[in-house]
Amino acid sequence: MLYDQGEIMNYFENKVFWITGANKGIGKAIAIRLINEFYKSKFILSSSSKETIKNLINEIGMNKNVYFFPFDLRDKESID
Repeated sequence: MLYDQGEIMNYFENKVFWITGANKGIGKAIAIRLINEFYKSKFILSSSSKETIKNLINEIGMNKNVYFFPFDLRDKESID
């Protein structure tokens, strides 16, 4: 089944997105794009580096719908 762009946009409005690896590369690009496209949605951005999360906050700015959660998925203790 094919969906038109309007249906896709409506589906993703008012959702919660959790993006890991949001500090660089494709994770950062996805985070920025989704935040700009779905301003009614909420976003949790994660990275293993607190410093790069701070840089990302400076780049996107503080937003009431964006939450930052630094942790390393490879380190079980950082998740607990």
